[in-house]
Amino acid sequence: MAILVLVALRDWNLGGWLVIENGVVEWLQVILMGIAGVLAARQGLAAKRRGEPFALEVAIVAAMTMICIGEVDLDRVLFGTKVIHTKFFVSPKHPLGWRLLAVLVVVGAPTAVGIWLLVHIRELWWASLRGLLEPWGQTATFGISLYVLVQVFEHRIDRLPWQPSPDFFEEVLELVARAQHVRRTCRATTRYHESNVGPTLDRDHRPGSRPVGLPGRVPGQCRLPGEA
Repeated sequence: MAILVLVALRDWNLGGWLVIENGVVEWLQVILMGIAGVLAARQGLAAKRRGEPFALEVAIVAAMTMICIGEVDLDRVLFGTKVIHTKFFVSPKHPLGWRLLAVLVVVGAPTAVGIWLLVHIRELWWASLRGLLEPWGQTATFGISLYVLVQVFEHRIDRLPWQPSPDFFEEVLELVARAQHVRRTCRATTRYHESNVGPTLDRDHRPGSRPVGLPGRVPGQCRLPGEA
């Protein structure tokens, strides 16, 4: 953020060019969201192989995908037209087969993910609550809160003075929020599963007794040092 502000102060026109629609800053946001999505998908697959919960990762991947598509109108970039729009579905100018395929992908995929998350809502809820006690969860809360505040006060932010373009501060703040998302994902998916693996001592532990693992531990999954 500081670098972009310094660039804008040094070169007013360059600062405005950086935040134009589908410009450098927006594509930086897409890249950050893509990184967050890939990391979450990787951790989710690893958790699935270990038989651990992975609803949090599914939610992260779904959110990052929707943000990427919406940020730069990816459908327009790829296909030259706005596919994620009602006009495309009902327009006779486009072949019926392509319109049906678009409905299946645009409507069917998010619906399937939403239903799956609802089925695993308790798993997602407890993972989110648990994250609030961890540094990654607090980072996530900051990033999400910043993004929501920017969206709520978007028009007021755009009217602030000393901007090379009306949406300069908005785009810069969104970039900061996206960076927090990546930081959150890097720490979240790793810390969450690390805390779900190794044995932990409970407050009633006595010397010579076996440590009690976390809830949901698969018996025999973790062994104490020196055990066969």
